Amino acid sequence: MRKHLLLLLVSVSAAPATAQKPSVDASVYNNWPSVDEGAALSPDGRYALYGIRTGGFPSAQGRAEKLVIQATDGGWRREPPRGTCVFLRVRRG
Repeated sequence: MRKHLLLLLVSVSAAPATAQKPSVDASVYNNWPSVDEGAALSPDGRYALYGIRTGGFPSAQGRAEKLVIQATDGGWRREPPRGTCVFLRVRRG
């Protein structure tokens, strides 16, 4: 009797662990954010410029939906408004 009870408890507790997870298909991973192919580093390597696009590869507009300028040490990050022209250069002097 104890063996049957133990087997029942083990099978009931293992049931949630074997439940299927939803599959990952194109409808799911097309909505993941991705880094746009136009990423760049400043000449001194201290800043990174990249675009983030969501909603498919490539997005319907063919461009990034968000522009990000970020310090490579992680201490500074800006997201300028869409349509902003950005230049990366080293300040001398």
